[in-house]
Amino acid sequence: MLRRGVWFLGGFGLFIACSPRPAQHATVAAPNATTLGAAVTGVVIDAKTSRPLSGELVTDGSAAATTDASGHFALAHAASTYDLTLVSPDRSRVTIYRRLTRREVRLTATGTPSKPALHATIDGTLTGPLAPGSLNMHFLGAGGVQAYTLVQVKEGATATPYSLTVDWDGTATLSGELLALQLPGFHSDAASSFARTRTALTAGQPTHVDLALAPVPSVTREQSRATIDGPNVSTRSVSNEYYLPGFGLVFAACGPFRPGVQFKCADPNALGAVFCTHAFVYSPYQRSTQTRCAQSANEPLSMHLLAGPRFVRPAWGVAPALGLVFEWTHLERAIYRLTLQPNHASQDVNAPTPAHPQIEIVTAAQSDAWPDLEANGVSLPKSPAAYLVTVSALGPFTNVDEAVKPDPELIPVESWRATSMDLGLVLGQPNPLDMPEQEPELPPELATPPDPNNP
Repeated sequence: MLRRGVWFLGGFGLFIACSPRPAQHATVAAPNATTLGAAVTGVVIDAKTSRPLSGELVTDGSAAATTDASGHFALAHAASTYDLTLVSPDRSRVTIYRRLTRREVRLTATGTPSKPALHATIDGTLTGPLAPGSLNMHFLGAGGVQAYTLVQVKEGATATPYSLTVDWDGTATLSGELLALQLPGFHSDAASSFARTRTALTAGQPTHVDLALAPVPSVTREQSRATIDGPNVSTRSVSNEYYLPGFGLVFAACGPFRPGVQFKCADPNALGAVFCTHAFVYSPYQRSTQTRCAQSANEPLSMHLLAGPRFVRPAWGVAPALGLVFEWTHLERAIYRLTLQPNHASQDVNAPTPAHPQIEIVTAAQSDAWPDLEANGVSLPKSPAAYLVTVSALGPFTNVDEAVKPDPELIPVESWRATSMDLGLVLGQPNPLDMPEQEPELPPELATPPDPNNP
């Protein structure tokens, strides 16, 4: 059932490809003072925007710090193996990282980043082989700064103006790459046109840059295909994106979403870019993505979407409680992100609150428990409440330390995410619209393995 963009469904063991392992329960206890070791430093960024999160409480249970305006924090000491708990300033969101050993970390959390304090405008004129239609303009800067605008080129135009506003934090000057790219239709014989230059911005001052686009060669290929674990009932989509080395940011996309279709795209080598293919499926029964990069644009890939973990316990509809154990099935080369999300389908804004906080736990184990966060000013949800719980497998990783490296690969060769179906929890008698409703099991004729000859 779909309510305001959220699927409500029950867990009936549809993803039979995963088999449970013995439960591995993570401890929530504070570290023993005799095991305290070196300092831990790091940065906390928003999971969606990669912008720094300020004012976040960071604690390992024995020491605490608050992130500064740039998202950085420092703990004077921590155990050789430690947990880190991140708490938002309003106590509505909590993220817990289990069993870390790394002394410098880069952590993501769901938050509300402050608006950038610095701004500058780039304007100029685009010339060269311009076709009527839209043209992509991007500025990519250090630290994940990105600005984008779509320029409309009129019929017969040999030059067209553009203007782009860039927002950022940090120092008053910012350097980066300015790119203009026009891609023809998938089946057009016209060439793509492209321009790229490095430029520096100063906050509060306009920068004028004229760009002359030049034709770039195209490659013809077949859109990649994607197979999928579990019941073969969901439509898979595939897209291609250009990433700029040194920044790890997307600046253009190319190709149809339908697998197997022949199309033309700008040669990524001519753009100085890395070509990535992204396959995804999103349905009540399957939520999975896979991205593979640094592959040739001339050859299609065989992508494979994994079925998400399946909850072993608790049962559907139990009440949230301290120590309530969540256990799920195993995926190879994965760590897990358990998300306890309040469900406010009856409200216009489906956001966590201090009375009904969102809790996320990142772990390499196959189980965890509803944590006691009273010491950090976060209480058990107030009755009445309805929660939706999911667990996402993230890979390829062998432990959580690999996922929090301070200098991650900007363009990983492979990454994937597979998410469970929703598990509903109920405390008291919530608004009927907030109540998670358990869906019936898939009909037997739909619960069949995928046909490799009909992906």
